[in-house]
Amino acid sequence: MDITKVTTLAQALLNFAQEQGSSGLTITSLTKLIYLADVYYARKNNGETYSGTEWRFHHFGPYSFQLSETIEKKIPNVQVETGETRDQGHSFKLIKLSDYAKTATMEDTKLGIGITSALQSNVRNFSGNLNSLLEYVYFHTEPMEGATPGDKLDFTKCEVINFKDFKPLPSKNKTADKIKKGKELLAALKAKKDAKKSNLGNYTPPKYDNHYNQSHILFDKTEDKSSDHIANLTFEI
Repeated sequence: MDITKVTTLAQALLNFAQEQGSSGLTITSLTKLIYLADVYYARKNNGETYSGTEWRFHHFGPYSFQLSETIEKKIPNVQVETGETRDQGHSFKLIKLSDYAKTATMEDTKLGIGITSALQSNVRNFSGNLNSLLEYVYFHTEPMEGATPGDKLDFTKCEVINFKDFKPLPSKNKTADKIKKGKELLAALKAKKDAKKSNLGNYTPPKYDNHYNQSHILFDKTEDKSSDHIANLTFEI
């Protein structure tokens, strides 16, 4: 794992969350956002991740024990606070920037405008909605496709169509054969894109019971090597 990159990215995400009016991010939310950064980066870099951490399918999605420990103990200018939910009284860990500390911004990550914009959108869209963030990383990211609990996640699955590899058809002297080939090429590209969406989203939505909902609240307290918690899920077939 590249601690320098993880430090920069974590501080940048916390910085942006603060600009959006948040006092901090739970350790689960911050971890999942760093995972999304690795997914977006892998899509542009042949499966290579930005953070260099090892991700595994743990509990309800991607997780890294090493990253969790790093966030809590090794990133400068951040602090960890323990709080409790109002309704259930469960404790959680909130990661926030230290007051008046100079920290990194999204630009400092050098991830590029495309990835940083996507991450900023994730922070805005999933702020205060951990369940939606967990479902997004579980069902709509390539490394989780086909993975089973305990598996090391494979980021080489993250692929994008590189349109610069395709040459445009000449604008003049289009024959019927050339037009047909052009349509076939476009259809093939569309089919590949649709297939990827289908594979990522082809699942029967689970019926969440009370145990499942409470498990998300407990994540920040229980995600460690010694935890052994079970959530009862029911699925419609």
